Formats: sequence, structure tokens, C-alpha cells
Amino acid sequence: MRAVEAQCRGHHAAASELAARAEPLIDALPEPRRSIALVNIHVVRAMIARLQGDALQVTRSGLLATHLLAGLEPDDAPGWCAYRGLPHTLVGIGHLWSGHPTAAVTSLQESRDIDPASPFTDYAQLSHGSHTALALVIQGSQDEGLALARRIVTVAQEMGRPVTAHTAQAWIALAVVAQLRHTPDELESILPSAERAVAEATDPFTRVCLHLLRFVSALFRGERPAAVRELARARALLTEHPGLVYASRLCTALEVRMAAEGGDPLDSAQRLLAEHDDREHAWRQAWAEAEASGDARLPAATTEADALTIMRGRLLLASDPQQVRDVVAPASALPGMVGVLAWVAIAQAEDQMRHDSLALEAMGIALERAAPGRISAPFLVSRSGRVVEILRRHLELVGTHAAFVEEVLSVVDRAPTATREKPRAAEPLTDRERVVVGYLPTMRSNAEIAEALQISVNTVKQHLKSVHRKLGVSSRREVVRVARDLDLLP
Repeated sequence: MRAVEAQCRGHHAAASELAARAEPLIDALPEPRRSIALVNIHVVRAMIARLQGDALQVTRSGLLATHLLAGLEPDDAPGWCAYRGLPHTLVGIGHLWSGHPTAAVTSLQESRDIDPASPFTDYAQLSHGSHTALALVIQGSQDEGLALARRIVTVAQEMGRPVTAHTAQAWIALAVVAQLRHTPDELESILPSAERAVAEATDPFTRVCLHLLRFVSALFRGERPAAVRELARARALLTEHPGLVYASRLCTALEVRMAAEGGDPLDSAQRLLAEHDDREHAWRQAWAEAEASGDARLPAATTEADALTIMRGRLLLASDPQQVRDVVAPASALPGMVGVLAWVAIAQAEDQMRHDSLALEAMGIALERAAPGRISAPFLVSRSGRVVEILRRHLELVGTHAAFVEEVLSVVDRAPTATREKPRAAEPLTDRERVVVGYLPTMRSNAEIAEALQISVNTVKQHLKSVHRKLGVSSRREVVRVARDLDLLP
């Protein structure tokens, strides 16, 4: 009980020490006192793990407490009877941080069902609702999450404190939806409240999310250096809190995106992915060890497909587009932005292979998924003009969701221009020259490009010589840089 008191007062080191001192004594207690004491210890450990950003320990301790509470009668633990849903909430938070947003939503809703009190009667209820709203948005249930986040903020305003640690996740959810809908003004109006709420929170996950939202905001404004700084700050936090699996995957996806827009895309992107794969291996090992202990029914160690899955597929667009569909397939069935991103990537791949009808079909599926919630960001994250061309072709030949497509295209037309004027090719590249240029980011040799295209090495050299002349450059690196500025690469 002293450990619980210390935790409630925010004395986390003392709580951890007291829980460790109590545990060896617990087996001497008779039931149900033993189970009640263990519930307290597991909840304290889950709360401490939450401060440390340890998704695995939050999930594991929450599950252990949930299992013990299921075996207790209300008369055995009247205090816990009133808060029986708390361990389920902790499990939901752990699932979300581990990259299982669907499982997170389920656990958080189970918590609500177990504790069917009037919603939002106190700050604990606000905190639960805030986490549920964010989990729903990340899962892809954007409209439901948005409605819940707005309700939380409204009720918190009525309580006199709309911006607190208890509403931080709701503000983050509102900002994420603004990002998905690519509404920069709305995002800018939400961020100050999100920043104040997160400043009061002790939750490293929301702090990382805030940096990533600032990254997006900087990109909306065309301020790449500021975006890079926010991404570096997010990575520094993740280095300090390595157990935040989902946030790390999202951060890596954005890092890979930035690298792919640089002058040496393949090397940088592959290095970032290799570093991340090492982290994934460490997570899976820790998960397997926890699972082997047999004291908690942990879900599978694999995470749901997410933005990183899409980036792995997008890296193949220039070198091996026929593999893109298979790579992003796990994401293509998901709701929300991830599913839309998957189908946009498939459309790009089919377009790259000159499969015009399949490209239109994939773009049509992306629009079917995106239009109801006005999820426009997936069509704008790529710097490739080919996405815009496929959209224009879809609007002309198919015409479904015309108003939404026109809205997306209007955003493209008014997007901020770069600080330097884009270069212009002296004359347009031929289709064959564009195909050859598409292989340059893969660092393939002339012989390998020739083999892939079934032409001679000399023909490849002639194409490259012509490309150098038309673009006014003298090296492959410069070809890649200028070709990206001209939207000649996927």
C-alpha cells in the first residue's frame, strides 16, 4: 500500500523500491490477500513502465493484474472492484505502444465495459477516453476517434481544464486527423494546446508524437531544416525510451522518407532500415523471453502493418516495382491512412510498369478508402508528379469521387514552392531515358541496368549521355538530385 501511495504521489523511484521489497513477502499471505497484493504490485510496475516508455512491461504487468482480478470476487477486493477496468486500460496502452492498435482499442473498450460509470465524470475518465480516441485514430477509425476526442475536449472545458495531462492524447488525436486531412491551418491551431497538454504529461509516447506532428507541420510550411530538427528530437527521445515500438517504426518511416528525398537515397535509406531491423530483433527477443516465462498471455510479437511497411515498398518503386504489391499487401486491407498509402504505392508501381489500367484500378481503391474521411495526405506525401498524373487521369477517365480528387489537386496547385527555383530540362527526356534514370538511385551498374532492360551496355551509356546533356549535369548523383526536383523519379 505504501508503494501504491508513492506511485499516486508521483514518487516513482520510491514506489518501485517498495514494490520490490514487498514481493518476496507475498507468498506468505493467505488468499485472497496474496492476489490483491500482487494486483497492486503489477499495477505499480505497469505505471512505472509507462513512465519509462516500456511497452512490453506495461502490457505484461497489465495482463497479470487483469488475470488476477478476474479471479477475485467483489467482496474480496471492494476497492479494486471500483477500478477493475484500470489494468485493461494499461494493457490497451501497452498494445498501442507495441504496434497493435486494433488490440489496443479492444482492451480500452473492455475497460469501459467493465467500469460502466458515467463517461468523463473525472480526470481518470478523461484520460481513458483520450487514449481510446488516439488508439482509434491510429487504428484507422478516424471519424470515431475524432468525435471522441472532440467530446473529451468539450467536457474538459466544462470542467475548467481543457488542456491537461489527461487530455494530451485527445489533442494529439485531433492534430493527427488534421495532418491526415492535410489542413495546415487547423493543425497549427491545435498544436499549441497539444504542446501545453503534453508538457504536463509524463508520457514519453505523446512527447514523441508531438515532435512528429511538428515535423509534419514544418513540411506543410516548406521548412525542411525545421522538419529535420523535429525528427532528430523524436529519435533522441526514442533512444532514451527504446520500448516505444510503434513510435520508433513511425519515426523510421519518416527518416527513410527524408533520406529518399536526398542526394544519396538508397544508401541512407537502407542504413536506416538496417538500424531499425536491429531494434526490431531486440524487441522480438525480449517479447519471446517474456512469453517463455508463461506468467502472462502476451499477443504475438509481430506488429500490425504500418507506415514503415509502406516505405519498404516505396523504396522498390524505381528498382523492382513488380515486388511493391507483395511488400505492401499486409497494409492494403487496413483502414485509414495506412491502407490508402498502400494502394497509392501499388498505383505508382503499376504506373511505373506501364500497366495503366491496373494503376487506375489501384488509385480507385485508394480513393474509395480516402474520400469518406477526406484523407488527402497519402496522395501528397510523395514528391513524384506521377501520383498527380494518375489522379488527373482517374478524374478524366473514371470520375468517381471527383470533388475529393479536385480538392487534392487544388492542394497540389497551391503547395509552397521551394526556396530555390526548380531546374528545367533543356528538352524533355524520352520514355526510355526516364526508365534508365529510374534505376540510378538503386546504384546499379550500367551492365546491370542493361540486363534489366534487355538492351546493350552501350545503349545505356548513350541514354545517360543524353540525360546529362538535357539536365545540364555531369554525374549520376546530380542526375538523381535534379531528376527528383523535376519529379522524374517515383
